[in-house]
Amino acid sequence: MASSIEMDQIRKIWPRLYVIWGAILGSVFILLIGALYMEYEIYIPMDEKLVEKLRYAFYAMTVITLIGTKYTRQLILSGKWPTSDSKGSRRPGTYLGNPAITRYAKAMMVSLAMLESIAFYGVILFFVGKEQVDLCLLIMVSATSILYCRPDKEQVLEMMNEFNKSEKSG
Repeated sequence: MASSIEMDQIRKIWPRLYVIWGAILGSVFILLIGALYMEYEIYIPMDEKLVEKLRYAFYAMTVITLIGTKYTRQLILSGKWPTSDSKGSRRPGTYLGNPAITRYAKAMMVSLAMLESIAFYGVILFFVGKEQVDLCLLIMVSATSILYCRPDKEQVLEMMNEFNKSEKSG
């Protein structure tokens, strides 16, 4: 069970994580509105065959991004991420309390950035191919994935318990 100090750390960081999560989710919808608003202002002439190849490439990149996000998130949460110290980073500016909280915040931000890139695939494809279906579909995939990756207190508490157990036994 998490101590009262650790629970205070979670209470302090949690609103920040929700603000970051909300800002990323909001930016996806701003991309949608901005792209639809600029639909007739931006035109990138391109051969139809090339647009079709680009469409396949972006949809493939979407699948790769979704799968890659899952594994990247797991890698960061496990502490095996190359820039993450497995015992938790205590460098100034990176320490958010318990190392589990720091690791969780890193994993969440990297995951959200990767998922937001799917919306950019849709915007680029929209301006090249002028298909609203591509824009809306990729924006929906991005937004749904971001909704799925919202901050989860239970996961942080589990990580804190695991970290505390490993610290006591090690």
